Amino acid sequence: MLTKLLTSLLLFNQIVTALHTEPYYWTTVRSIMTPTSYFRSYCFILSLGFLFTRCSEAPAASSGELPICEQFHSEFLTIPFEFTSKQDTIPVHASHNGILESFSIKNNARVRKGIVVAQIENKTAFWKLHDLKSALKTKLESLNFPKILEPVEPTWRNYGKSIELGNLLPSVPEFSYREEMKFLEENGIIADINEIILAEIRMLPFYTKAPSSGKFYQFIQSGTIVKKGQVIGAIVRQEGIAIKPLTEINLISSKLQFELNDKVVTAYDPKKKAFVLKQVGTKLNGKYSLRSKQSLVRIPNSAIQNGTIRVVENGKMKRKTIVPLLRTKAYTFIASNGKPICVIRTQE
Repeated sequence: MLTKLLTSLLLFNQIVTALHTEPYYWTTVRSIMTPTSYFRSYCFILSLGFLFTRCSEAPAASSGELPICEQFHSEFLTIPFEFTSKQDTIPVHASHNGILESFSIKNNARVRKGIVVAQIENKTAFWKLHDLKSALKTKLESLNFPKILEPVEPTWRNYGKSIELGNLLPSVPEFSYREEMKFLEENGIIADINEIILAEIRMLPFYTKAPSSGKFYQFIQSGTIVKKGQVIGAIVRQEGIAIKPLTEINLISSKLQFELNDKVVTAYDPKKKAFVLKQVGTKLNGKYSLRSKQSLVRIPNSAIQNGTIRVVENGKMKRKTIVPLLRTKAYTFIASNGKPICVIRTQE
């Protein structure tokens, strides 16, 4: 305020000085001005000077962008989603009436679909099958292969060793020579294999297999009497769980990872428009939020032009190219270096 008054006085003084330099104008002014009119003139000129200084300091109207610098800080992005768990736990049913003799798989072990996980007791049939497999193993261990079949001898020796008395017969090796099949037929190997396969087919109802791949959990103990169809365990499937976000996502980088209850989430699948949970067995119902593992900076799309933003760094304005990690309808998220970014935005 004081500066403005001093500026006005200086302006008035310059006007008076200018009149003094012209005697004719100064004599005329003194003859027509009384002290009162002189004072009013002074006040009028003082006011004009005040207004002049106000106008000179007012910013010029802008028809384009205003250089407004706005601070954007790093944050951990959260993406809300609603999830209703599917049946990711598949029950394992007893395949036959009887006593559950044993589980072939340890509790909490991973299994493949179709593998035998439990056996229902059928002593007569099991012992007969046991004897047939034991006899086949003995034959293959003691069989004398002719010199012409020496190249395939290790294959059949290993096949005999792979036979387990409590499990299904392994797949039979492929034949490499005609003499090979004839030799095995003459020694009863082919007949024994066929007899075991037929016995196993008759025994299939007493083998309970895994209905899906995943982790196997047993619910009852060996020796328990079970009925056909009774639940004896469960398989927790290993397929990923798709998570569809409530927020519309237009772009997302495969480098960006999220967490949900300490569960790591794979990259966003643009075809499915969903995230996929790596871990299995997670039952979710309701609304949740995925949290980014990396800290990000959220920038309004209105501040981005051709993949660049105008920033102020060290008191200077410059353009900076950005690498978007995630983009929604309103915002773009970029990697953060831990420091705020001062972005010049377009006035809305």
